[in-house]
Amino acid sequence: MKIGAIASTTGFGIEMASPLSKNWDFRLHVTDGNFDKVISIIHPHAGSFPVDIQYEADLELINIGALVDWYPGGSIFRVTAGNFYTKRKFNVTGLLELMVPIGNNSYTSIETGSLTGFIETENLLSPYFGIGLGKKADSDDGLDVSIDFGMMYTYTGSPKVSLTADGLLASDPTFMSDLAEEERIISSSKYFKVYPVMSIGIT
Repeated sequence: MKIGAIASTTGFGIEMASPLSKNWDFRLHVTDGNFDKVISIIHPHAGSFPVDIQYEADLELINIGALVDWYPGGSIFRVTAGNFYTKRKFNVTGLLELMVPIGNNSYTSIETGSLTGFIETENLLSPYFGIGLGKKADSDDGLDVSIDFGMMYTYTGSPKVSLTADGLLASDPTFMSDLAEEERIISSSKYFKVYPVMSIGIT
């Protein structure tokens, strides 16, 4: 068995690898972390041409992955499949222009004020498929630096979304209805269906 450190788009943590057979390994991947990023949601109600509504996000991640590696021909190249228990929470702030579409209408930044909230994934199990380079768990060649690239897929469920505004229309019934529609648009966005995974590990 090998135990090492890992830095990834899923966070920072540890990874344990154990041989299953000549060309197969099992890996347990445990990471968490916080990342700042800007996310873009395609808005279908922004006139004839949909536009991206951008949110500044503080992303909180917790991931536990059970992975199986296949090393074809005993090489350092590996093909990986498995499942992640994953929890993602985006604490968001809208990057609003002078006029911004919310729900079925457009509003000025004075009318909306600050747009804040959170987006949290509800699907806890996410299949993973990827490729990488690294030595097998039963290799005794000393220090190993591994690299992996893949995708985590969310096939079922939709993220939980909550948005609040503090502008002039914060308590207006029409605006509140549009804000609820904006939450629905974000929840149904394809943005949250896949999550790219890139990692480097040292064992």
